[in-house]
Order: sequence, then C-alpha cells, then structure tokens
Amino acid sequence: MNNIAKFVYEAVSRSSTPSRWSLKRRLFSYMMLLVCLLLLFLVTALFLTDQFDNIEENTYDALEMQIKVFEKDITDHFDTIAAAGISLSQTVTELVEDYLTEHDLRFSDLTDNADAIAQLQSTLLKPMLQQLSQENCSGIYVLLDTTVNSSLAHAASSRTGIYLQTNGYKSSYNPIVLLRGNAEVSRENDIMPHRKWTLEFDISHLPEFETLSQHTALPITKTFCFTDLMTIPRTEMRVMLLCVPMIGTDGTFLGICGFEISENYFASYYAQPTKVDHLTYLFLPSPSEKDSIDITSGFSCGDTDGYYRAPQGTLTSHAEGHGLYSFHGDAIPYLGITGQITLSPNNPAYTLGVLMRKADYDLEKRTETIKNVSLWSVLLIAAVGSSYYFSRRFLSPILHSLEQLKTEEEVTAFSNIPEIADLFEFLSEKDRMHEESMTELAEEKQTAESEKESLLQKYERVQLEYLETQRKLRDAEHSLNETQEEHKSTQTEFEKAQLELQRLAYSRQAEIDPDAYIQFLDGIETLTPTERKIFNYYLDGLNVKEIAETISVKESTVYSHNKNIYSKLGINSLKQLLRYSALMRQQEKERG
Repeated sequence: MNNIAKFVYEAVSRSSTPSRWSLKRRLFSYMMLLVCLLLLFLVTALFLTDQFDNIEENTYDALEMQIKVFEKDITDHFDTIAAAGISLSQTVTELVEDYLTEHDLRFSDLTDNADAIAQLQSTLLKPMLQQLSQENCSGIYVLLDTTVNSSLAHAASSRTGIYLQTNGYKSSYNPIVLLRGNAEVSRENDIMPHRKWTLEFDISHLPEFETLSQHTALPITKTFCFTDLMTIPRTEMRVMLLCVPMIGTDGTFLGICGFEISENYFASYYAQPTKVDHLTYLFLPSPSEKDSIDITSGFSCGDTDGYYRAPQGTLTSHAEGHGLYSFHGDAIPYLGITGQITLSPNNPAYTLGVLMRKADYDLEKRTETIKNVSLWSVLLIAAVGSSYYFSRRFLSPILHSLEQLKTEEEVTAFSNIPEIADLFEFLSEKDRMHEESMTELAEEKQTAESEKESLLQKYERVQLEYLETQRKLRDAEHSLNETQEEHKSTQTEFEKAQLELQRLAYSRQAEIDPDAYIQFLDGIETLTPTERKIFNYYLDGLNVKEIAETISVKESTVYSHNKNIYSKLGINSLKQLLRYSALMRQQEKERG
C-alpha cells in the first residue's frame, strides 16, 4: 500500500508542475466548455425565435412595408383619378355637344367666337366645381381644341378652356382660383383669377395634347395618360396632369380634360404614418440610368408629422446588402429601397422610393452592436464565474484527501469518495500484475540470451560469405576495366576514320558541285527535329539499325525519314551525305 501511496503522490506532483495542466485547470476547462455549449444553444434558440434584432433585416422589412403601403395608396388614388377623369370626359363631351346642338353650331364654329366660348365655359364651370370638390386632387381643367382669336401670332399653340385650382392642402379653407379661362365667367361664380392668370392654355408645354388628338379612333380608356412633372408656364407651380381625350359622337377631337396633382398637394396627401424617423417617399419616372435618380423629375413626401427634407439633385445608388441601397449625391446620404409601378397603359413605369437618413441607420446599428457586445460580455463573465465556482466546489474534498495522502496517512482518508477507493483497488491489482510481468520478463531475457548466441554464429557465417562476394566483385570490376579499354581503342579507331574521312572530303572538295553543296547546307535548316536527330546520328557513325534502336522506332520508319532527308538536302545516297558533312565540318573547323 505504501507503493500505491508513493505512486499517487508522484502523479499528483507531476500534475502540479507548471508544464502540465493541473486537475483543477482541467476541470475548469471542461466546465467552461460545457457552459459555453449551453450558452451557444441558448443563443441559437434566441436567434431562431427572432429574439435578437438584425438591424439590416429589420430595416429592410420596415422599409418594404412602407413602400408597399405607399404603392397601394398611389395605385388606388391614381386609378380613382383616372376613372373620374374618364367620367369627366364623358360629361364634358355631352355638355359641349348639347350646347352645340342647342345653338345649331358645329365645333369648328367656336373658333374666334368669344361669346359662344364664354357661354360654353359658363355651362361647364359648375359641373367642374362639383367634380373638383368630390375628387382628391389639387385642380381640374378642360382644354378645348379651339381658340378665341386665331389671328394672334401664337394662336397655333393657344387653346381655350377652364383651369381651376385649389391651394393643395387639406384644410378647412381651400379657396378655388381660376388659372386659365374667362375671368368674367369665374367672377360671376365667386371665383377669383390667379395672380398669374392667362386667358388660354399654351399647348406647346403639353405634348400630350398633340399625341391624344391623333388617336381619336381608340377608346379613351386606352389612350388616357399622365404627364411628367411639369412647371405651369409663368408660375413656379410643379404639377402632374391627367390627360383624357374628349371625342365627339362623330369622332371629332374636342380636346382633353383631367385633374391636377400638384407638388404641395402630393406632399400633403401622401404623408405616411410610420415609426421610422425622417422617412422620405419618392415618386418619379423611372430613370434611364439604372443606378441614378433625378429627384427634380418627380414628387416627394414625408411622414404624417408634417415636416420632411426632400433630397436634392441626382442621387446615385449602391447595393448595401439585404436588399438595401445607399444613395449619395446630396449633402445627406440616404439608405432605402425602390420599386416599380405603372399608372396607365400609355405611361412608362414609375419608380417609388422610401429613404431614411443613413446616419440614423448607422446610429441604430452601433447601438445594436453595443447591446450585443454587452450581452455577450455578461454571458461570458457568468460562464467563467460559474465554471470557477463549480470546479472549486467539486475538487476541494479530492485535493484535501490527496494532501493527507502525501503525509502517508491511511487510505481511509478516501473512504468518503467511492471512486478513489475503487482507484486504489485497481492500483493494487496493477501492482500484482506488474510483479508477474517482471517474472515473465526475466524468463524472456534468458531465452533472448540463448537466441543471441545463435545469432552470433549465423553472423560469422554471413561475414565469410560477404568476403567471398567482395572478392568476386573485384574480379568483375577488373573484367569491366578491360572491356572499357577495348571500347576506348575502338573509339580511337573511329576518330581516326573520321579524320581520314574529313581528309578525303577536303581532298575531293574540287570534285563537289558548288550548287549542290549550297543546296545541302540550306536543306539542313529545313529538317524537322526528328530528321535532324537522325542526320546527326549518321554523322556520329551509326547505321540504320542502331538509329532505330536509339530512337525506339522501326527500321522502316528510319528509311522513310531518309527519303525526306535526301530530298531536302538534294542528295541520293548516304555516301554523298557523309562526304558533304565532312566538308561542312572541315569548313567550320577552319572558320573557327
């Protein structure tokens, strides 16, 4: 048992050295890992149940909800305005035709007939006032394809009609003013002319008038359209007009009519309820460039609080991820999303946008980051504290018992820890097995000594065999040296033959045709790599069989290459090839 105590003491001593982790550190690490896993599962569950805020997704969801509401409001409103405009066109057309029938006039008779036009405007004024009061708009107009005075210089682009306008705000007092039309008729109905009033319309600023006048064969439900945002001449009022053609029963183009949505009215009518601060809503024609938005080409509005700041100039967009886009170009950068809608069969797609200040988004993101970092810090501190507490609480009795064991007290110190008692029983069994193993090792050692003697004898026999093999190897090397000497002698004879061949080539130089020799030299440059290799082997003294073995081909292949070589060099035999080659080498040696 003293041996067991000594073994346990040494194990405890080793575990307390700085180079190894102590039992306390190990248990603390395991407890820390367990707590971290539990926290990970907890955090994962919170993420799966959307308990943690994702600023990008939440912002996108909020803006997407806002743009859907904004899109529905615009679609519903403009559909209602379009339906009202078609109804207005039908009503005005009937009134105009009834007036013409009653006074036995044709529509062309209205030109230069100021009295008839004034009476017709008086007839149209009250229905227009009633329609204006019923619809959500900032103005109403009827533009007839005629003029009071066709002799004026600008008469070609001047058309008569009535244009009524309100102040564009939802308030208890919305005075109506006359922007275009007969002032006397309006005063009789208690309507004052606008300070920028003119008698007639200038259709040069309204290209839709000319377009609609050319499509009288189509039903008005397929030809009505909305204008782009335009500034009324001689004013600073920016408006969008609904243009609905008026077609008589005989197919005569009578003019156009519709309603007005002014910039101020749009900002007031479309103000959206929202919990997101400083939102800006955009409505404008789709830009020609995908990544840019011209703010001046469309309307904008804010939230129901009333105040908002519209972006200025042209904004360029860049993807930010999660469906969000950043917009730059104004003094204040924005973040938002855009969408597409169509207002009528004849209008291109319009772009909707919902933007928020990027500074608000960045602040919310930083706040969320700080909150998450704080939460993780608290969880980490809690994990470390709980791991330290439980590891210390669990190990204290074990370490106390081990300290008693170091003083060689009885093992009864572990009587209150069953696992330790089982450990000592296991160690006792291991001690008994160790003694048996030592006995077996002694017997194995004896056997090993006997085998060692036998192996030494075998080694001596192998050593003798090795010496005999060395002697035979030296004899073989001697034979190899003799073979090499014979090879050198053969090589020397070959070199002598080459020199003799060169001498003969030099002596027979006068017998060689110069033109044929020049063709031979030029032909060498045209040889393929394989043909050049075979040519060099002939110069080295190899025959056809040796060349075929060297380059691993059949002899017939070498003969085939010979034909190409002879043809390119202008020769007809190997003898001639060697003669020209000897002369070539002789000349090269002389030049060198």
